[in-house]
Amino acid sequence: MDYVVAIDLGTSGCRSAVYDARLNLRAQSSVEIPIFKRSSLEVEQNPEDWWNGLVQTVREAAAAANVSKEAIRAISISSQGISVVPVDANGLPLRNAISWLDSRPQRQMERLLRQYSFEELYRRTGKRANAIYSLPKYLWLMEEEPDVYKNTHKFLLPMDYLILKLCGRYCTDHTCAGGTMCYDIERQTWAEDLIQACGLRAQLFPEICASGAALGTLLPSVAAELGLSERTIVAMGAQDQKCASFGAGLDKASITVSLGTASCIEALVSRPVGDPQCRIPLFPYLFPEAWVLEGLLSSGCVCYDWFRDILGAQTSFADLDACILGAPAQDRPVFFYPYLSGESSPHWRENCGHFARLSLATTTGHMARSVLEGVAYALRSNLEAMKDMLPGSRELHLFGGGSRSPIFCQIISDVTNRGVLTYSDMETALAGAARLAFRGAGIAIEEQRRDMRRYVPNAESVARYDAWYADYEALRKRLFF
Repeated sequence: MDYVVAIDLGTSGCRSAVYDARLNLRAQSSVEIPIFKRSSLEVEQNPEDWWNGLVQTVREAAAAANVSKEAIRAISISSQGISVVPVDANGLPLRNAISWLDSRPQRQMERLLRQYSFEELYRRTGKRANAIYSLPKYLWLMEEEPDVYKNTHKFLLPMDYLILKLCGRYCTDHTCAGGTMCYDIERQTWAEDLIQACGLRAQLFPEICASGAALGTLLPSVAAELGLSERTIVAMGAQDQKCASFGAGLDKASITVSLGTASCIEALVSRPVGDPQCRIPLFPYLFPEAWVLEGLLSSGCVCYDWFRDILGAQTSFADLDACILGAPAQDRPVFFYPYLSGESSPHWRENCGHFARLSLATTTGHMARSVLEGVAYALRSNLEAMKDMLPGSRELHLFGGGSRSPIFCQIISDVTNRGVLTYSDMETALAGAARLAFRGAGIAIEEQRRDMRRYVPNAESVARYDAWYADYEALRKRLFF
């Protein structure tokens, strides 16, 4: 039996897992990674913490899998994107990584918008102009830390840095490059004219390789450190949301929705045509001639966590679900606007979370239900913004912690009037990285049928939610500007 190692480098932690060629997870390990918040705008991480997390978790997962190191044929990565790591000619970091959470380059973003219009940047890169993306961070380094910029050999992203450490190559993939705001979304390559017009050196950007491409084998010293064979192939990975969608079976008949702290909605398209109103970012996907529209709910299931925490440590999610089921029906339901960390797509405003239409008859169950419905309404808003770019109805594939709740899944099905599919195996990012590792090794996967659950819209509930959604949107327009 052949095996691979899949790595998922998130913002707050690193996980590694061993999969067999039937895509069964054999063993996994995880570790937390520090985040350094220098100020409200400045957020950094130490790239060596990423590497140390990879080494620890790969060693532990490989040992727990109890297979020979020669049987582990390849390794690949699902990674956070956008974060910036400048390295010198020896591949050593010149400073901490500037996190994707960091929004310090406000002045640089303002200058970019004087040079290019918001619409022009969106059409060219698929991105809504924002200081969180990599391009303004590159400009910040050039202007604010000229010595670092002068000594920079390459600008790397988190996955790129780990690949360099694993096999010695300076390269990235299209999904990670596509998040930088330096990538030509139509031509699927670096936008060199944009890069040079901003005063940056084009040679600072790594080679772009296809996800799943074999990049080489582990460096001998690294193989010894990881407890793997020197013949282990390093396969190009992908940005974590795209990798998770790949693991969840994204295709032209489906839309994937991650129900974690935040929520991302990924929809596959075959042309690089984004939203005419610039509401929904457009990214390259893992394969040539493929792109994804990506909606974002910056506050997803964290809203349910927040509501439970307010009620006290003694309250469980099972308690909340029971309250929802026990609450009497309402003709005029409570509304919740899930903007606890601002309103993201498709409206992109700096609003706050809000309960509306409370009364003396409102119970804990009514409020809990409204939180889940609010997230489902925000999901519907994104789907409606995408509808002109997505002909035909598509099934929703849900994954992440929220997909474990039958109540939530049924609400989403009824609010969106779409079929919903969930998997019992929630490790979609790791599964996506494992698929890419097998591809890099040239090994066909004999994936076993996964346990799944389907939800179908209830006609009576759909009619009710259509009326409520219209009221919800009308009130949103009055409450938020």
